[in-house]
Amino acid sequence: MPELNLMSQGSELAVIGMTTVFFFLTTLVFAMEAMSRTIRLMESRSSAKTPKMETENLTRQKAAAAAVAVHNHRTGRPIK
Repeated sequence: MPELNLMSQGSELAVIGMTTVFFFLTTLVFAMEAMSRTIRLMESRSSAKTPKMETENLTRQKAAAAAVAVHNHRTGRPIK
């Protein structure tokens, strides 16, 4: 008879533990979703304020300097 009581207590403890973990993980999922939406909203507001750099604004001198820098980096030459 004591074994039956022990099994009952063990089963009860397992159900309580699994329920607690389930509710904790469910709360975590909703919190992560809320934070994700908040960050996306803040990101969209900040990107509207800051101008985006377009590739058309890149001058020929800047493009040439970038090409030389990449070439020097790939060949291992030091910058002079």
